[in-house]
Amino acid sequence: ETYIAASQRADGTWRKARRVKDGYIPQEEQPKYESRGQQMSNQNTYPVGWSPTEVVKLKKKTKEQELKKPIAAALKPNAPITPRECIEKKINNLNKKLRDIEVLEQRIRNGELKNPEKTQLEKIERKEIIAKEIDQLTTEIEKL
Repeated sequence: ETYIAASQRADGTWRKARRVKDGYIPQEEQPKYESRGQQMSNQNTYPVGWSPTEVVKLKKKTKEQELKKPIAAALKPNAPITPRECIEKKINNLNKKLRDIEVLEQRIRNGELKNPEKTQLEKIERKEIIAKEIDQLTTEIEKL
């Protein structure tokens, strides 16, 4: 017969020594149960014969390549680079808003929209402001 020696608990009190059967493994020392899925996920994920050092080398190479990439504006093909392109993009956006407002007005005139919402009416009221802003931006482009 074997004994588990007396031990001190976290709160300072003592546990008595316990007599146990041969082959007994205490709860804390038993390996934790792992399902098949956990066991499979803990296995190596790279192909047979491929060492982890090669994986680390490849990761370093990809990080270096990312650092060598150009600036953010060059990554986006439609990003405005010059001030002129930036202004043109704003004008295009404002023209799109004007078209939306005109479509909304047309729907109200045709009777498709009998009770326009408050936000739709506010959008129609902003038509003049947007038109003025487009005029300002076009004069700004002419100056460039």
